[in-house]
Amino acid sequence: MVRNLTSLAAMKLWSFFLALVQPRYEVLAPYSRQWMPLRGKLLSLIGLAILLGIGMMYGFYAAVLPPNMRVYLLAPIAIILLLVIWTLPDQVNPPTRLMIRCFFLFVAISVVWPDYIAISIPGMPWISMRRLVLAPMALCLLISLSVSKPFRGEMRDALGIYPPLPKMMVGFLIIQTASLSMAVMGDITVSVKNYINYQFLWTAVFFVSAYTLRSEESILRLIKIFFITAVVVAVIGIIESREQQVLWMDHIPSFLQVDPKMLDQIYGTRFRDGLYRTKSTFTNPLPFAEFLALSSPILLFYIIRTKSIFLIAGLILLDIIFLYAILSTQARLGNLGFLVSHAIFGLLWGLRRWKTSRFSLIGPAMSLAYPGFLIALCLAIMTVSSINNRVLGSSSTQGSDNARREQVAKGLPIIAKSPIFGYGPGRAAGVLGFKNYTFVTIDSYMLSIGLDYGAVGFILFYGMFLLTIYWCFRLLMMEEGLASDLPLLIVSMMSAFILIKSVLSQEDNNSIPFILMGATLGLLNMYKKRHGALPTAAWPS
Repeated sequence: MVRNLTSLAAMKLWSFFLALVQPRYEVLAPYSRQWMPLRGKLLSLIGLAILLGIGMMYGFYAAVLPPNMRVYLLAPIAIILLLVIWTLPDQVNPPTRLMIRCFFLFVAISVVWPDYIAISIPGMPWISMRRLVLAPMALCLLISLSVSKPFRGEMRDALGIYPPLPKMMVGFLIIQTASLSMAVMGDITVSVKNYINYQFLWTAVFFVSAYTLRSEESILRLIKIFFITAVVVAVIGIIESREQQVLWMDHIPSFLQVDPKMLDQIYGTRFRDGLYRTKSTFTNPLPFAEFLALSSPILLFYIIRTKSIFLIAGLILLDIIFLYAILSTQARLGNLGFLVSHAIFGLLWGLRRWKTSRFSLIGPAMSLAYPGFLIALCLAIMTVSSINNRVLGSSSTQGSDNARREQVAKGLPIIAKSPIFGYGPGRAAGVLGFKNYTFVTIDSYMLSIGLDYGAVGFILFYGMFLLTIYWCFRLLMMEEGLASDLPLLIVSMMSAFILIKSVLSQEDNNSIPFILMGATLGLLNMYKKRHGALPTAAWPS
């Protein structure tokens, strides 16, 4: 019986081989099969064997690799997907509407949904809500670029209004890619993971925002989303400060899981000086305070845009609630960012009103009173102990101040050893090697960017943000009404972000400046449509 089965299997295998090497003509008329020489069919057979070997290798590694590394097996599939997208035929209706909806949904979800809570499917990598929204957004962007010539033209117009900004973005992307070669000397998996995340959170978000935010209505929609989400997380934070625990930690359904790597951050920063530190939907109190500080100028934006005394009173009350929520985090960077964003907004609004409303005394009064206000604020910070402790810190925060100085002194020589490409995305803390008790840490994002991407990457990264501030300042001094209020808001938010990043290295809110960069290109396009050219003077005569 076994001999018969063996003979049958051998005959089947020989028949299969003959079918490969012998010509066959059984095809539908009027088609005919072109005869392939024996050498070609042998090469086909070898290619089939190679594919089978690759499939066996993939199956082996999919079985033995840990879940967090199986995602790298998708790299060839991703390359094939990109090739398929590139070869797609032209279409009349690209998926731009879905892309725009995913963009606004990402803005909301990135704030109100805790990033450490992800969808957990057995045998699959963790799927965070951000990735669940960013993946279709990026896919729609690539498909639209591939299949729609009008979309490519619109994107070219959106980015071409001021070419240095997108060119710096592309240059920074090149530096990011080149820095991966330096990461080979360390933990390459960490750098690859961060590199992929940054392409979704920074690169794709910038290009989509540049296309989406080309009208005042779309920018106002973005501001409304920021406003609503900020109010939501502030209220959650205030309730959490009374309960002194994260509200949903004991009520997470089974199909959602908490990233175990985040548990130390969630539970490790609960108290300082006996006071609970609120974190709301963020991993720890610092990015929560950062987001509220960045969002607080939106309240001032709405205040100068409304004439209703009741709405103004309600917005001032919300501003106080934001400040209370920031104070509950025990984070000095939030207090400092709140003060700086308000101070910059008020000063620039007064200067703008002075130049555009020559018969109004409000602008000159605010502008001339600002030096006295700043002196009084500095005296209050230096002499009032409660304000001094919240802005400059007390004895309990002296350790973190000393740590920052030590990190800068240690980090600058390390940057000088690799000034072009740095050491790879996400490797700053490990390369610096500064230990806080039992783990390595880094406190300044400026230092992180320098270590990750070198001096060139540092200049490109922060140069983009400084250019955004520069152009928005020019616009707010040249325009009136909403066309001036929008760049005023962007200047305030971007300035506070740069200041906070000098003492905070966490990346929870790092998509915001790239969104503001896209909005700035939209404002420049709107200015050119109204006036025919970009502004040529920062200060109107």
